[in-house]
Amino acid sequence: QLIDNTPTGGTLTLDPGIYAGPVNITRPIVIRGAGRTATRITTPDPTTVDVKAFQVSGDVDVTITDVTIEGPAVAKTGGYSYGVYVLGTTVAGSVTLNRVDITAPPSGQGFWRGVYVAAGTTTPAAVHTVTLDDCTATSANSTLNVFTEYTGNGRSVVMRDTTLRVQPGATGHLMYVHPNVSIVASGCTFDYTNGQSYCLQHFGASTTVAARTARFTDCTFSCVALGVLTSGHADASTTFAGCSFSSARASSSMISARSSVVVSGCDVDVMGGAVGVNGADQGHVTITGTRFRVRDNSAAVVATGAGHTLVSGCSFDLGAGNT
Repeated sequence: QLIDNTPTGGTLTLDPGIYAGPVNITRPIVIRGAGRTATRITTPDPTTVDVKAFQVSGDVDVTITDVTIEGPAVAKTGGYSYGVYVLGTTVAGSVTLNRVDITAPPSGQGFWRGVYVAAGTTTPAAVHTVTLDDCTATSANSTLNVFTEYTGNGRSVVMRDTTLRVQPGATGHLMYVHPNVSIVASGCTFDYTNGQSYCLQHFGASTTVAARTARFTDCTFSCVALGVLTSGHADASTTFAGCSFSSARASSSMISARSSVVVSGCDVDVMGGAVGVNGADQGHVTITGTRFRVRDNSAAVVATGAGHTLVSGCSFDLGAGNT
């Protein structure tokens, strides 16, 4: 009712308190809370249908700021529930989350996804931009999912000073994005130490998809064993600048390159292999000014299969007993 009473393009200011969701937004609006600890949006417990705490539908510009979005007390079994669910159609739109915390249900409670950007309802898809600025999001499955058609204009994700994490035992990727999604992230923390799959999977290879890029600057990747799997599209590119990577147990490769990857000025401290290059002639990797430290494992620091690799100005600390 509060949203219904707010004019299109207007601002809804929420006082401190607890507000019951779910919330469905179909037109441009700004929702401004009194602060992350003061304004809380609760999600009802799911029954027979998936629950979306916030759903943004259509080609609209929406900003949500200074609130906490709380997951349900009991998550749905055999289905999914979502913190913020974005569904675009045919025209460019944007969703901006600023100083928003998204909390998960109690650990082990089903499939709760923090931010989910669905494929458009038509082809070609719209260019829909999703921005997370000074946010935190915790999930029981995948924390950030960005889907789109394999044709069309794709999606764009911007993250600044944002933390993504999962609960213990999470089986989904921390970030799972289709190949024609571009990502720009700076000053972010990606905590996947409780997960069981990839910290980031820039998914898939397709000859019909538009080439997209991913750039991570001054970000921290904390993983269990699997780190980053880059897109297999020949024209896709991923850049890591000033980032740090760590793994809690042995891995085959922290960065698995299936397309063009640049690693510059990074710190890689892992148990296992650091960089794996594959993908036939599509794996092109340039590593400069990066420090590698490998602990308790005999895997190669940089394993080059098919593809091309340039390593320059790097240091390698293999530790005792490592080859």
